[in-house]
Amino acid sequence: MPGIEAETSPILELMTGADVMVSPFDGVPAMTEKLVVKHLNAGAMLIQRKTHCDLASSVGYRLNESLARMIVWTTRPSQRVLLFIGILEVGVNGEAIVNGNTCDPPLSWKSAQGAIDKWCDRGGVYRSLPESRLVGEWLAMQEQHLREYVDQPIKYVFPNDVLREIDLSDPAQQLITVKDWRRTVATLPGIGPELAGRIFESSVSFGVAMMFLTDPEAAGLIKGIGPKTIQNIRDYLNLRDGELICAAPEEGGLLEWLKASYPPK
Repeated sequence: MPGIEAETSPILELMTGADVMVSPFDGVPAMTEKLVVKHLNAGAMLIQRKTHCDLASSVGYRLNESLARMIVWTTRPSQRVLLFIGILEVGVNGEAIVNGNTCDPPLSWKSAQGAIDKWCDRGGVYRSLPESRLVGEWLAMQEQHLREYVDQPIKYVFPNDVLREIDLSDPAQQLITVKDWRRTVATLPGIGPELAGRIFESSVSFGVAMMFLTDPEAAGLIKGIGPKTIQNIRDYLNLRDGELICAAPEEGGLLEWLKASYPPK
């Protein structure tokens, strides 16, 4: 049976706020903090289970506190699951109806749905099952999913055979090029991720960015890009003296054109 109940592993709920853990590991009981971490590092799923009207007593602090502990120990939202067992509906007066009955203590549908939305907004995922008898089958499905994820962590939106069937002559189906060149610029000598981000914010295109980075006249236009950095980049790109990546309009020269057209932020 996949999943480890908190009753047989007290450390699980104490550490993570979860009732159940589903892991791709077989035969490794999560009976110690070190073993729980081993499972979580492998992508194990933590599950906070709410049955029927138990959701009413958990709205607010209890759910938030459970999710906060899950976030400490996991890296992906898909590892932090709120599993609700029951059918949630709204009554004529706005009250929450679970499996045809009002909750005790009373709970408004707005509060119940708001708690679910906040769980998702704050870094978890929500799943629901109509009946308790489906829990075992659902846990087995999640275990299989985790095993598949271990084998192939990258999931594609479209399988290749489906993508080939898309009519790319339709403008609505055209592939879009992401014009984010920060990673490319960050590989240049003396730049790095932080400076690349600043350059990205100061330029409207990759071509303009390379003008800032390769012409000696542009030294100082962006904080942190001085003559030495520009010369190092020119040497890295094997640019000869006087050779430019891009040419600005001749009138006024590069320095004046850059200042007027693309003032650094």
